[in-house]
Amino acid sequence: MKSFILIVIFALLVITSCEKVIEIDLSEFDPEPVVNCLFCPNNYFNVKVSFSQILTDTSISNPVSNAMVSIQALKGGFTKNLPYQGNGDYSDSLFFPVQNETYRLEVKIDGYKALTAIDSLPIAPCVLGAELIKTNRFDPEDQDFKYHNIRVKLKDSLLYKNFYELRVYETRSENSYASVGLKSDESFIINEGDQEFSENRILFSDELIEGQTINFTFNPKCLISNDSLWNIDFYVVAISEDFYKFRKTSIRHWAGYAKQDLFESIEPVPMFTNIQNGYGVFAGYNYHKIRLYPLN
Repeated sequence: MKSFILIVIFALLVITSCEKVIEIDLSEFDPEPVVNCLFCPNNYFNVKVSFSQILTDTSISNPVSNAMVSIQALKGGFTKNLPYQGNGDYSDSLFFPVQNETYRLEVKIDGYKALTAIDSLPIAPCVLGAELIKTNRFDPEDQDFKYHNIRVKLKDSLLYKNFYELRVYETRSENSYASVGLKSDESFIINEGDQEFSENRILFSDELIEGQTINFTFNPKCLISNDSLWNIDFYVVAISEDFYKFRKTSIRHWAGYAKQDLFESIEPVPMFTNIQNGYGVFAGYNYHKIRLYPLN
């Protein structure tokens, strides 16, 4: 009888503890500068400057309109000032990043220390082949989807430390596309430990494949009703090390907010930043895009 009473008391404590009201004062929030710029050879530099916001702020952005933004090409020995284009964007449509150059970003905002970051473009990924093969493998949790196969042949360069991201989009027309969930059983992908947090992209380094030419398979999760009319845009993206670190932490950070189960919650991790005196990321990427059609 005593043990039964103890169990009831413990259960009551658990239940009542879930009803406790905790007051949090968010009035003393001090905004911090945030600078974001992901650059590739196909697009001109575009730097987004804003101030951080509290989680309960539902506005889209908090742009900074009075910053001084410049990018210096360290090897070329010149500096470009980026004019303000509105909505926190600073850009020059004639200024594109190039290979074998290192760029230094500097952002000055009145009342704050100068924000700086350095990065460069990685070499383009060397994709030797890719094919899409339809299967009859249903998603066990949702019978409206099937996991098909994409087979890839990739040559990793021995001259550099390489980092990659895989993305897939279903394209139904020139203006209609949707991100596709991905999974893989390849050891060098499982080694990353990311797939339990996000299925929208596959991220990996060349830690286990350095300098090799590899053939591997991964599986896009496609909506069955679109099988008769879809094709797939497949991106192999070479990303800089800072981009890789940023993406690794962002996957876990947002997974922490998305999972609200009381007993299986994930603690959001701090976001990686290479912005000195602020937050955000300044990082380069280079990609190879392939449009794939089902073979069978």
